[in-house]
Amino acid sequence: MRFYGYGAGPARSLGTTAPSHGPRGAAVETVFRQTRARGLLRYGYRLWEHVEVSVIGVGNHRAFESAASESTTSIDGVYDTSSIRGFNQGYDLLEPLADLREPGGSVPSSGVYACIFGGVAPPQEGIQSRHYDAEVAGFIDLYYGARVLALRAAHESLTGDLEERPLANLPRLGGPQRLRGYDLNRFRDRMSMLATVECRWPVHEFVQAVGFVDAGSVGEAYFEMLDPKSYRIGVGGGFILGDRDTRLLALEIGYGDGPQVLITSNLLLAFKDRSEQL
Repeated sequence: MRFYGYGAGPARSLGTTAPSHGPRGAAVETVFRQTRARGLLRYGYRLWEHVEVSVIGVGNHRAFESAASESTTSIDGVYDTSSIRGFNQGYDLLEPLADLREPGGSVPSSGVYACIFGGVAPPQEGIQSRHYDAEVAGFIDLYYGARVLALRAAHESLTGDLEERPLANLPRLGGPQRLRGYDLNRFRDRMSMLATVECRWPVHEFVQAVGFVDAGSVGEAYFEMLDPKSYRIGVGGGFILGDRDTRLLALEIGYGDGPQVLITSNLLLAFKDRSEQL
């Protein structure tokens, strides 16, 4: 797994930094290894036709260690891992969570998807996990289901002091679902914000063209998120295979830090499987 430190700063080369930085002291690409055992129990109920609520219990055992590749430095070659909560000792964490969603956005040509997700875990091994996220995605039919405008906004926050926030639970941006054009988990911090504008139009009976703009930022406090300079932009386009109501596969090229080829079936729902990631 890759680690670039905390914050939305631009990536730097190893030659401009030195080992033993805190997680905010550098923005250098490094790698580490995670070993994980996980259990999840979910009880869900449909309140109304389009509203679902779930209560979730998640148990995690995580252990971390240094790693390196031919082209990337190990995390302990740049960062002081004792300042990254949970890295040196690993941790076990039980989290009670709740999920409320309106899943109407499952049809890509119309509808609205909305989700509120969060939980408060009691203190365990010096870690107290309290987090929440919210998302809304709207699919606007511009022309008989053939031309669609998709709009998305998502926010995630993890409260508490820095020493209480475990590495793997921090909000993250980057990758095919959250800020295309940047490496997976390129940015992480106490909170994140993400917005997307995407347009699709037909080029064949079972092929649609797509163009998109993603904008996202991470930060320690809300006032940081109000600074336009903290946001990173990803732009791109590609093709979607499927019919008007079914998205089978998307092949896209995004550009942020550099060009990326993305293959996904995601419907712009950043937190659809959030409990699977915790």
